[in-house]
Amino acid sequence: MNTTVNKLFDDTERVFNFHESDNVKPVMEKYGYSEAKISEGKTLFEATRAACNRYAKEYGEQLQAYATLESRLAPCRERYSLDLEIARFVFKNHADAQSTLELNGRRKHSFTGNYAQMVDFYDRLTVNASWVAAMAKMQVTPELLTAQKAELTAIRKFKDDHSRERGEAQQAIVDRDRMLDQLDEWVSDYVKVAGFALAATPQLLEGLNKVIRAKS
Repeated sequence: MNTTVNKLFDDTERVFNFHESDNVKPVMEKYGYSEAKISEGKTLFEATRAACNRYAKEYGEQLQAYATLESRLAPCRERYSLDLEIARFVFKNHADAQSTLELNGRRKHSFTGNYAQMVDFYDRLTVNASWVAAMAKMQVTPELLTAQKAELTAIRKFKDDHSRERGEAQQAIVDRDRMLDQLDEWVSDYVKVAGFALAATPQLLEGLNKVIRAKS
């Protein structure tokens, strides 16, 4: 994409430079390319560059938000996996705890499903004092459980941040692509009209040769 975008930007600048020729501008004005028309093209060019820069910014922020989320989520999942195994051992003969804490069965892989399982596990565990005491015997202390619950609350915010950044990045790429399409059409139209307007003087088209070959 970057190569394509850079070429389009190079072609656009080549068109504007070409148009400034004293031999070209008067002819192209007769075909509708007035100063106002060229100004519209330049405004479109700047808006397209801004859209590309905005996408790069939003995409970078999305990556950073994801990295932050993963850096907090990974150790929390590891702690949960260990606590889950300990709970399975501690409550191996306790059907009520096994059912309430959902100790058996597969763990969900999606963020939403896995996160809900972790939250439910710690919430249900910590409201039962006898279960907390039983886990403490295996060094899963009340303080550790409280810290894990607090970390899960923080992770929810990081997930929300990532979801927001992802949405903004997705919108930014839609906006960028729309602007690129509009600019490409503007440049293509200019090149096509220049081919008509300057057909009798092909030497004047030399400055647009690369663009003309690409757009033909």
